[in-house]
Amino acid sequence: MRIFIVTLGSRGDFELFRSLGGELKRCGHDVVLGSSAFYAEQARAAGLEWVQVGSGTHEDMLAALRSLATLPDRAQRTRQFASLWLRTQLAGGQAQMTATAQRCDYFVSNLKLAIARGN
Repeated sequence: MRIFIVTLGSRGDFELFRSLGGELKRCGHDVVLGSSAFYAEQARAAGLEWVQVGSGTHEDMLAALRSLATLPDRAQRTRQFASLWLRTQLAGGQAQMTATAQRCDYFVSNLKLAIARGN
């Protein structure tokens, strides 16, 4: 089975899905990990195929996270992070994600996403 995993966010998000991808690969599956460019080397070092989602830099993501520090409400921080970082990266990566999903059997993400396939 060919599995496409998309994760955007902090290192904690990435590490969980990189580990999942590694385990799936060990079980004999082909795994494509879609993430920010600054995680490319770590994905490849784990033996996973990697595709870029979005164009934001690590510093861009950290700036978005830092801007949330003064917001006391967790739900508000989540919405603001989605607005500042996630939506922008997903919009910029939509074509790549759709093209990659077309050649995969299964899709996994840490975001509430669905990708329509033209089957």
